[in-house]
Amino acid sequence: MAKTTKIGPAGSKVVRGTSKPVLPANKSPQRKAGRLAASKSEAPDESVATATRRPSKQAKGVGEMGKGKPKSGTSKRRVRGGGRSEDPPGAAEKAISAQRVKTKAPLALKPPKPPYPPQNGKVMIKAQQTVTLENGRKIAIGGLRDEFDTKYVSCRAGSCSTLTPYAAWHGGSGGASTALRDQGLVIVSKIGDVGAAVAKLTSFPRAPIVTKPGWSRFGFAQSNGRVIVPDGQPEPLKAFSPASGLLDASGTLESWIQQVATPISEHLLASFFMMVMFSASLLRFTNRADNFGFELSGDAGRGKTTLQLLMASAAGPAIGDASTTYWRSLNTTMNALETVMPVYADMPLILDEAGLVHGAGKRDTRGQAMREMAFHLAGGAVKHRLGEPTGPRSRLVFVLSTNRPIASLLGPAHAAENDAVADRLITLPLLSDRPFGIFDDCPPAYASTGAFADALKQGASEHYGHALPVFLQYLVNEEAENPERLRRRIKGSVDRFVAQSATDTNDGSRTRVANAMGLVYAGGRAAQAAGVLPRTYRCLEAAQAALDLHTSHGRRPTSFADRLRALLYHPDTIDLSKTDIGSIPAATLKKCPQFIYEGRSLQRELVVPVEQINRVFSNWNASRNDPDVRQRLKVSSDRNTRDRPVGLNGAERPVYCFDITDLE
Repeated sequence: MAKTTKIGPAGSKVVRGTSKPVLPANKSPQRKAGRLAASKSEAPDESVATATRRPSKQAKGVGEMGKGKPKSGTSKRRVRGGGRSEDPPGAAEKAISAQRVKTKAPLALKPPKPPYPPQNGKVMIKAQQTVTLENGRKIAIGGLRDEFDTKYVSCRAGSCSTLTPYAAWHGGSGGASTALRDQGLVIVSKIGDVGAAVAKLTSFPRAPIVTKPGWSRFGFAQSNGRVIVPDGQPEPLKAFSPASGLLDASGTLESWIQQVATPISEHLLASFFMMVMFSASLLRFTNRADNFGFELSGDAGRGKTTLQLLMASAAGPAIGDASTTYWRSLNTTMNALETVMPVYADMPLILDEAGLVHGAGKRDTRGQAMREMAFHLAGGAVKHRLGEPTGPRSRLVFVLSTNRPIASLLGPAHAAENDAVADRLITLPLLSDRPFGIFDDCPPAYASTGAFADALKQGASEHYGHALPVFLQYLVNEEAENPERLRRRIKGSVDRFVAQSATDTNDGSRTRVANAMGLVYAGGRAAQAAGVLPRTYRCLEAAQAALDLHTSHGRRPTSFADRLRALLYHPDTIDLSKTDIGSIPAATLKKCPQFIYEGRSLQRELVVPVEQINRVFSNWNASRNDPDVRQRLKVSSDRNTRDRPVGLNGAERPVYCFDITDLE
């Protein structure tokens, strides 16, 4: 009998009468094992794993139903009239083979192999050049590029691996040497030889690369260099300098929950601030344009620092000086603070002792310095400077402690600044009406709140750094599974709190505060779902208690003129009388919410692009016909907008123009 063949597993040919498959030349067992190892962490493609050719509808139906295979040598086909007919042995195989030969159906494409396949959950990089140092140490050098076609240079020496921008090697190796040192690779001599090897790189294949801490399309990059990815996915490469000590861990999560998180669940204000630790990572899933923070104010001995230490223990070390803990001291300058913000991207930033901020000497000077700090933190970036590229914006939620609120430092003469700051820095005062400070009462098991605080700090000193990473892993998995569902859940929690708190949504300022509190509520709920906060937390009550504490020391309604005056000092505002619009990157122009424009008549205007108006004034539809607004709004004969040269290279765009000549 003549031998015939059929398509076997993975595209092999099986000769009838034998049980040994004949593999094609390019599908040897060794190559097959290599492909399986390379794709071990990837989701299998069922159409490729079962056969190299697309199965027929009949074969696919049998496999999907899982009812078992038909008896060997027989198959069933549907005939006219609804009956079934038995085919002779081998007829189905011959028909399928004849059809494939006739149509020359192409082989199903396999998923493209990454240039450097993942091994052990990490992307492995092949060396294109090797440099041997004087001490015999070898450095393997390779080239890569990210999804935006930015080139990078990989240098690996032993267990130390770095990834630096290719541009850093241009014009000498000084900048590259610094970048290597920041990532832990110090080259004392022959840096020039390394630079020469880099110059010989010709191949820069694409690879998954994370360039900064925070959220990316691959997952969440922590500032210590760890990238949290969905379960089963390889960890991408990182091209930023890790921060050491910030996110160290000790003890266990279970002990932290038992000794720190659970005891404060009976205290609503303390519970609220612990929930704040899990709110910053949710900012990415909201439509909020700026950051927000909380100002915990009160006299010494009210427990402000203790509460901040307990919060910090959810993410990293809490006990010690600011150089070895998660929290940071405000005994710094504004420029130094700007370098800190990217390290805490999409995470909470805890700042202690706001009274130590530089420039806080005299009362008025201190108030202005604090106001500037609050605006920088809310914006997440420095104010754009002429001739300098805009830096990355960092999403974060910040918490600072101070003996006196910023509003009291600025005084009544700065009412507009006070109101503008209050929307971004929400004050929660610890006054005499709270005899136990940050706690609601003194637990019966302790002689005093001081003894209770000491027990909590003891637990935080032994167990820390577990809750936030576990929470981030939960968020990463949830986003990978269904990002829209995650967004709906977060928005639903925020909307529920705003409705529950009976906030007047026509008041933009109060709505922004309520939304911030609602996001903290959403963070607490998500932390409970992730298993890092106990179910004893009364998240809704805690958020409502914090809002009540804030509003009980309320402020006067903000006039529209005051709101415009506050926008003049906003870090995102670009003054076109001081900045050449041609020097501003296109992406910055597109995202800028407001400009200061001076026309030929020397009248000063605050102009807001049409697409940004609801971002700048969240209640614009309700307030656009207010007499105070109409008095400031400069309209055309047939519309409420005018054209101003605030587009790319000075192109005109439709904007809302507000007269601010008398406000500066």
